Amino acid sequence: LQRPAMTEAAPELSVVIPVYNEEGILEVSVRELVAGLEAVTDAFEIILAENGSKDATPALARALAAEDPRVRTFSYPEPNYGGALREGIFQARGRFVVCEEIDL
Repeated sequence: LQRPAMTEAAPELSVVIPVYNEEGILEVSVRELVAGLEAVTDAFEIILAENGSKDATPALARALAAEDPRVRTFSYPEPNYGGALREGIFQARGRFVVCEEIDL
């Protein structure tokens, strides 16, 4: 695995959130988190570490990422919270990295 290229200025804060079968709360939770972070800084990214969901979570995560460049997502190949969290931390570009749950 390779760390993502730093093609733009790194954000101050990365928020890594493992998600699994979260279609019911994903969109609202991410929008609330974006609004809360915008109140304090524009220098953030949110990484949705999807890990083997069987519902619409991956598609919703991709739609949110397509809508806002500060939101990124990837799919870990199996239901593995620890693996998805570890990969999300590895992909984080921020000076500070916070790990959070989707239900905040």
